[in-house]
Amino acid sequence: NFVVALVQSCEAVPGKDKLKKLEVDVGGEVLKIVTNASNVKDGSRVVVAKVGAIIDGEPLKKSVVGGCPSEGMLCDSTMLGWSGGGSGAALL
Repeated sequence: NFVVALVQSCEAVPGKDKLKKLEVDVGGEVLKIVTNASNVKDGSRVVVAKVGAIIDGEPLKKSVVGGCPSEGMLCDSTMLGWSGGGSGAALL
């Protein structure tokens, strides 16, 4: 349930300073994801944990973040076991 995705749109969440709402193409399916990763923009390639992926021993669920639906989560380098990735989402 971890896939590479292309960010198709990236917009600020109104009234939420650090949140962005994204539409990401995970290969034939477009998911809505809310993130606080400051390094993400239109055209970024990111690693996405889809609903059902196991994060910290628990399956990831659909949620509402900042009043917006979120159907997954962007992964950072630490989650993926990578070193030297810096802060924010792991960009490919």
